[in-house]
Amino acid sequence: MIAWIPNVVAFIVMFAVGGKTLAHVPITGSVPVTVSSIMSFGSALGVTVVSWSTIAPDYGIFHDAKASSMRIFIYAYLGFFVSSVVHMIGAAFTAAADYVPSWDEGLGGTGNVGGLFAAILAPSGGFGKFLLVLIALTTPSAIAPTMYTVCTSFMTVASIFSRIPRCVFAVISTAILIPVGIIGASHFYATFVQILSKIISQVP
Repeated sequence: MIAWIPNVVAFIVMFAVGGKTLAHVPITGSVPVTVSSIMSFGSALGVTVVSWSTIAPDYGIFHDAKASSMRIFIYAYLGFFVSSVVHMIGAAFTAAADYVPSWDEGLGGTGNVGGLFAAILAPSGGFGKFLLVLIALTTPSAIAPTMYTVCTSFMTVASIFSRIPRCVFAVISTAILIPVGIIGASHFYATFVQILSKIISQVP
């Protein structure tokens, strides 16, 4: 429930120390924007929003039948909107990296997001490094709903699985994810692009 707080603080600090740089970055980049790149980014945003719908019934909040339809709509819309804004903020800093040598060095040629964060937060000194640690620690929280879904889904595959405690599935899933994460760490960007491309191709 509170894992988002360090990320919000980090973005505020990033704007505080890097906002002036963003303001002076040319709107048009050195490389012309193509329709395919715009569609790819839009599809990435769409995928992250659409993927939420599959777990909404399981994690959604119960609303009274007399609750205002407009209020429920606003809640759902804000959930989509806020998550999309975070994507666009990340895109803005990444696009600006071409014009800031330290940011570009941090980002590297493989899309090192952590390196970009470190470069942007570098002027804030030790506090920036502390924020990096917190951001790294909050990352696993994003997989918690997925892990829960894996556990409950296995229990519906066959009746024999329903007799196995959920924690067993969680342990097995974690045991699989750790080596995959270690291997993927050195090829994160390429692996992420491949996975994202696969997900996007499955969305009608």
